[in-house]
Amino acid sequence: MNKNYLKKGISFILALAMICSVFVTVTIPTQAAVIYGGTPTGYTSADQVDYAYDIVDGKQYIYNWGARGETATFLTTYAVTFYSKSGYGYDTVSGLSGSSTEKNVPASSIYKKLHTIMESEQTYKTSYEATKNLFKYTDSVNGSSSGISSFYSGVKIGPDWDGGWNREHSWPNSKGDAAGDGENDIMMLRPTATSENSGRGNRAYGESEGYYNPNSESGGNLDLRGDVARIVLYTYVRWECTNTGSSYNPNGIFGTNGVIESVEVLLEWIEEDPVDTWELGRNDSVQSITGTRNVFVDYPEYAFILFGEEIPEDLVTPSRGNGNAGGGSGGSETPDPNPDPNPEPDPEEPEDDSETETATGSGAKFELGADGNASHADGNSATSYTETNGDFTLNITGGTKMYTGARDGSGNSCIKLGTSGDIGSFSFTVPAGVEKV
Repeated sequence: MNKNYLKKGISFILALAMICSVFVTVTIPTQAAVIYGGTPTGYTSADQVDYAYDIVDGKQYIYNWGARGETATFLTTYAVTFYSKSGYGYDTVSGLSGSSTEKNVPASSIYKKLHTIMESEQTYKTSYEATKNLFKYTDSVNGSSSGISSFYSGVKIGPDWDGGWNREHSWPNSKGDAAGDGENDIMMLRPTATSENSGRGNRAYGESEGYYNPNSESGGNLDLRGDVARIVLYTYVRWECTNTGSSYNPNGIFGTNGVIESVEVLLEWIEEDPVDTWELGRNDSVQSITGTRNVFVDYPEYAFILFGEEIPEDLVTPSRGNGNAGGGSGGSETPDPNPDPNPEPDPEEPEDDSETETATGSGAKFELGADGNASHADGNSATSYTETNGDFTLNITGGTKMYTGARDGSGNSCIKLGTSGDIGSFSFTVPAGVEKV
């Protein structure tokens, strides 16, 4: 072959390779949709939450104050008020039993209790039509009224109903049981872009082939595994969706004919994807509208008890913060349902000197609050009080809503704690050498 032709052939091949290389290099991948998930709040306690709301028919409808993906490590004031009723506290409910046999779970004491709590507190049942105008509260971010975060993808939709998005039944209508009020429940319904709703169809949630992975729409940028597991449990218990009929899984909730793959997947998702502040904020918002809450958002621990499993020691939940390594109560202490927004610092605990002896000398009588300046029942507001009698001085400190110089019904001097329905408090230190009786 002529060398010139060979050189030209090689040059042509190299040039073609370079052109192909250029085309490969400049290929631009499809960009992932921008997540409308809010800015992390940084909140670490209930008193930091800043609520935005509208007055609707005389009620405060709260906008979701949370951010997607920000772990929730506290219970809100709405939550602690909800669980402050007798028999609703964690100590009581967590002592009930579930069942490791799936078909026996609905007959268990904890299932029945959780159903009663959520049903009894519901004061309003949403209609399917009403939800169009309610998602702007429940599925907003950071308390903003400017848009809605689409459940699966996180893209911004709404807030007005314009036909460009729809309402996703996390518990599909075709799976039965959640009919009527249940299928219209805003706790179970979630706003989604149209493509997301059709992408899932009525497939059960899960990880195996044939199941729908809720993280697929966001390309893994959002973890919704725990969210959907807790919604499924809410519907399963609140609306008693325990049997979807003879043509479906007899247990109703699990398997391809159910709503989620298995109890193992459900509990794994709850453990691996903790409640975020957006999920907790949604619980507050739904409560402001319907009166009830998803107990599995506030206490994911109940999911494990329900199915007869041990609560993981390092489980992260709103009630127990970033885990309770001791495997203890996980939020068994019920917080004050009406916390003081400006609490006084806790007074120092008095030292208990067990070796002190009884004081000698004359005793002393103290007339608490007797300052002679009272002109009405409340007396004078104070945070401390000192009174001396003989060799003894009484010091009262750390007072809140404490009124000295008050008078009782008989006109006797006294210290009044609290006013206008508020409860006050004080502490005092017993001097060394004085017997405590």
